[in-house]
Amino acid sequence: MGEDRSWAALIAEDAGIDRTDLRPQHTFEHLGLDSLALLRLRVRIEEDFGVWLDETEFNATTTVAELEHLMSGG
Repeated sequence: MGEDRSWAALIAEDAGIDRTDLRPQHTFEHLGLDSLALLRLRVRIEEDFGVWLDETEFNATTTVAELEHLMSGG
């Protein structure tokens, strides 16, 4: 899922888990990320990586794999 300081590393940090424990099938709910945490995550990704994420598409993602697909231009 990319380099260590990646969007996946941000998810792991917000979820309070080690980056190596993050799996594509993990849901944000399973990771304990509520809607406010996901809003913060989207803003951090946009600021840290200089990208814009469509709010509707981002909110439709429920797993790490779906976010990975969105981040790859999916």
